[in-house]
Amino acid sequence: MKPTAWVAVLVTSCVLAGQAGAQGASPVPRRGSWEVVENLPHGTLVRVKVELGEGSTQTVHCLVHSADAADLVCGHYVRPRPSPFPVYTPANPERYVFPRGQVEEIRVENEEWQTSQSSLAGALAGATLGGIVGYNCCGAKGGERAAGALGLSVAGALVGTIVGRTFPVARGRVIYQR
Repeated sequence: MKPTAWVAVLVTSCVLAGQAGAQGASPVPRRGSWEVVENLPHGTLVRVKVELGEGSTQTVHCLVHSADAADLVCGHYVRPRPSPFPVYTPANPERYVFPRGQVEEIRVENEEWQTSQSSLAGALAGATLGGIVGYNCCGAKGGERAAGALGLSVAGALVGTIVGRTFPVARGRVIYQR
């Protein structure tokens, strides 16, 4: 069989598998649908972006208590990991009430997944940068260059992991957007 025939078979099978999966799936509400927010289970960690006034917004991490057609009710959430920075504690830590008209965006957060992905990305970036710097700065002989690249690559991976864990770059999935 020619290589083009294999490509045609692969493309056709992917299209047919996608059609079979699409027929068995239930319809998903569109991203801006408030129905998705109303069906969130109690205790789901979300990030809510709220419009406060003319052009000013605030973002709050909270745990969902309930949602109806008019409001989203959440409880205060503090990250479990230790932080050297002071943590904001609201006057009423038990409950936030967000009117639906002020909510701009809601993201479902997965703290553990986001931290691990950010740590991995930081480690890869640090190792790459350390390897490049170590190879170009350390000695002219082959053995010295490899040792320098390896050493700075390991150091860069450690620093990148710490930075990625402290400042996560991965975000949750948007379920509501006005």
